[in-house]
Amino acid sequence: MTTQPASASATPILDLLQPLPDPDGDRANGHFAFPFLTAVAAIVLTENLSFLIVPFGFLLINFLTIAIHESGHLLAGLCVGLRFKGVRIDPFRARIDSGKWKFRIRPRLFWGFAFMSLDRVRRVRRRLIIFTLGGPAASILCGLAAVLAGEIGIARYDSPWPTFLEFLGVWSLIIGCISSVPFRTRGFANDAMLLRSLLFSKPDASHLIASYALSTPKNLCPFSPDYVPRWFRMAAAPTRLPNEYYPNWLAYESSKENEVAARHLERCLAHSAGMDDESRDMLIAEAAVFTACRRDDTAKAEVWAKRIKSPGRLHQIWQARVAIALLCANKQFETALAELDLALSLIRKAPDSAQRQRIEDAWALWKQEIQKHVPAHVA
Repeated sequence: MTTQPASASATPILDLLQPLPDPDGDRANGHFAFPFLTAVAAIVLTENLSFLIVPFGFLLINFLTIAIHESGHLLAGLCVGLRFKGVRIDPFRARIDSGKWKFRIRPRLFWGFAFMSLDRVRRVRRRLIIFTLGGPAASILCGLAAVLAGEIGIARYDSPWPTFLEFLGVWSLIIGCISSVPFRTRGFANDAMLLRSLLFSKPDASHLIASYALSTPKNLCPFSPDYVPRWFRMAAAPTRLPNEYYPNWLAYESSKENEVAARHLERCLAHSAGMDDESRDMLIAEAAVFTACRRDDTAKAEVWAKRIKSPGRLHQIWQARVAIALLCANKQFETALAELDLALSLIRKAPDSAQRQRIEDAWALWKQEIQKHVPAHVA
C-alpha cells in the first residue's frame, strides 16, 4: 500500500505515501533551540557560568513580551465581544475544547497566537480591527512603560531589576514595531498585514470577515444556515492573504471527476496544519469517505478513519457518513442502507432550510446508488 514512490502520485498524502502535516501546535524544529543550546554549551565550556544569566534572561524576557502581546489581543477581543478559543505563548498552549480547558507544553520558544471566534455575526470588521490592534498596542504601551520604569529605577535604586525592566521594555517595543510592518511568515499574515487588509482592501476584508463568520455556526454543522455557502464563496475569493483551504474545498465539492476532486482534497490536507482540531477531524473524515466511496480502497479508508482524533466530537451525520462509506467499501450494502435510513431520519428532523434540503437530496441520491448493489430479493 505504501511501496509506490511519492513522486509517482499526484495525491501522496491522500494515498498515504506522505504523512499528514502535524498541527502547528505539535510541530517542533531546531531553528531556535539549536543556536540557544550551542550558546549555553559554549558558556559552560568556557566556565563563564555567571554569563548564563544572559541567554536564560532573554528567554524570560521573550516569554513575557509574547505574553504581553497576546494578552493585548485577547483583552481587546473580549472588550468587543469575541469568544476565547485558545492562546499560544511558547512553550505553553491553552485552549477550550468542547467546553473543557486543555493545556499543553511544546518545545518551541519564539511564537505566540491568540485564537478567538465571533459570538454573533454583527459589526465584524470593526471588532476584528480592534482585536488585531490590541497586540501591537499592548506591546508598544507596555514597552514604553517598562523603559520609563527602568530609567526611574536605575536612578533611584541599586538593583538589577530596573535593568531587566529596560531590556523587557526595549524588546517589547521591538516586537510592537515589527508587528507594525506587513509581512507573512509560515503561511500566516502578521498583525499589520491583517490591519491593512481590514482597513484598505475590500476583497481581503471580506475574506477575513467570512473566515471568522464561518466559525460561528460550526456546531450546527451540517445543518448550517442558508447564507453559509455565500460566506464560503467570499472566503474563497482570491486575496493577498494566505487563502488555500476554502477555494480548494469548494472546488473539491463541485468536482465530478474523481482525480480532479482528489487533487483539490490533497491541497486541503496539505494546508491542514493551521486548522483547529474539530475542522481537522472533519477534513480527515472526508478523506476517509472519499477513499472509500470514490476510490473503493477499503484499506486506506480505514487508515483515514482511524486518524480521526475525536470521532465523538463530530456531528452524528458526519459519524454516520464515515461509517456508511466504510460499510460500502467492505461490500456490506444492506447494513449500509440501514445506517443511511437512520441518518436520513435525523436529517429530516432538522428545521427546514435550503441547506437541509440540499443535504437530504444528496443522501437520498447516495441511497439510490447503494441500492443498485443490493440483491433484488433484499431490496
